Amino acid sequence: MSNEFSENRGDKWVSCDICGPGYLYARLRFTSGSVEPTLGETLTGADSGATGVVNRVHLESGSYADGDATGEVLLVDVTGFNLRQWECFYAEEQINGSTGGVDMMTAEADHNGILSRQGRIYPERETVLYKGKRYCLSHYHQMVPKRQLDETKVDITEGDREDGF
Repeated sequence: MSNEFSENRGDKWVSCDICGPGYLYARLRFTSGSVEPTLGETLTGADSGATGVVNRVHLESGSYADGDATGEVLLVDVTGFNLRQWECFYAEEQINGSTGGVDMMTAEADHNGILSRQGRIYPERETVLYKGKRYCLSHYHQMVPKRQLDETKVDITEGDREDGF
């Protein structure tokens, strides 16, 4: 299972076949809800461009009909987030829906798409594809005999060296 999780587009995050699947999800607290999100709908931040697919919706108070619904949406397949702050969407950002339309809700000021991680995911560059399966480095080193690792040719260019040695 692979997913695109990156604050720098192009970084690919993958799961280890032994560790199991991993994924990132976001809990988006909202106010001023005027349209109830539907399962599978893509929500997009009007300013941030962050997106996520609706997995669950919890209405806490108010009503969509009155435009004052507040609650929480669980989003999967999240993109456009900030890994340093572990959040997506901007505070009080207008949220648009692929079926719900423009300005269907507003991201809450204090909880604007808090990210959580389930399972284990790794940057693709920190995994190894071995015999058709993807492994984290720990599991790869446990599976491959040390003598085979010692015989494996390593190609390191000068640009890969961090310490200049």
